[in-house]
Amino acid sequence: MEPPQPMALFNNIDSEFALTELYRNGTFIEQINAQNNYIQHYTLVGISKAFKEVNYYTPQIADSFKVNPLSRMKSGPLPGKALEAIFDKIDADLLLVLEGYDASIDANGQVTYSAPVDRSYGTVRVPYFDGSQTVSMTVFFRVYNRNGEVLSQSQVSDQLTSMASGASLQEVHFNMPDEASMLEQTALFVGSNIAKMVSLHWKDVQRTMYLYGNDKLVEAGNLAIKGDWPQATDLWFDLAGSDRDKIAEKASYNMALASEMAGDLDLAITWAERCVENYDSRLARSYLQVLKQRSKDLESFKPYLSSKD
Repeated sequence: MEPPQPMALFNNIDSEFALTELYRNGTFIEQINAQNNYIQHYTLVGISKAFKEVNYYTPQIADSFKVNPLSRMKSGPLPGKALEAIFDKIDADLLLVLEGYDASIDANGQVTYSAPVDRSYGTVRVPYFDGSQTVSMTVFFRVYNRNGEVLSQSQVSDQLTSMASGASLQEVHFNMPDEASMLEQTALFVGSNIAKMVSLHWKDVQRTMYLYGNDKLVEAGNLAIKGDWPQATDLWFDLAGSDRDKIAEKASYNMALASEMAGDLDLAITWAERCVENYDSRLARSYLQVLKQRSKDLESFKPYLSSKD
């Protein structure tokens, strides 16, 4: 197998138009933009980590400089000269650029009172404080090749909420994760989501898998659930040749699933088509449409992906 295709990761967001806003109980308090470049870097780190997990791209973070014109959430693609300035400094034919960023932190709190409690000095209600902190983040990105073509572009959002309780506001604040760490974690989530959008590897959407039929199908299903897809695939491959049609149908369907999990959409489509043609499987027919749509969405990236041979 050839080594993964390099992809450079670049941040060209205009800091003046990238805002992190702080709210308390829904009321705007202030902008806290000092860490924006640092948080955007964490988005690139999230992309890089996800690429390394799926082993389809070799990530190269190159955010030590920016080019004009700087990018904003609603701005158009980077012009040719700007892209040339970036490609001159990187060793990759693919370039993923962060071009827009917005984030907010909404801290909410409330006080509740206990049922009446008898004290030596009388009956009182004891106050108890609850707090929540929600970080919302949106990042816009584009992927370019050396010809200046936009291969993909999208706006990706994620949200992270933490909750804490205490006997005082100070205790709630102490128990709550700090804003910076929550921004970092949300940026990692956004980066991971971006990586999965431009990779042929497994996509985080619901899939169906046959876990029953005979002892071998159950064994293979349990292996897959534990993450041992190679051994599960070996069992399904053998079962796909069974002279029992129902067993062969289920194993063939699971082979399509395993192929998608391995990042080989073409092979997944082949197995799904076999399942439809040989067994008239309605589940496989529906899955086949999903696979074909994924393949179409990622068509522009296929020339840059490592060979499966």
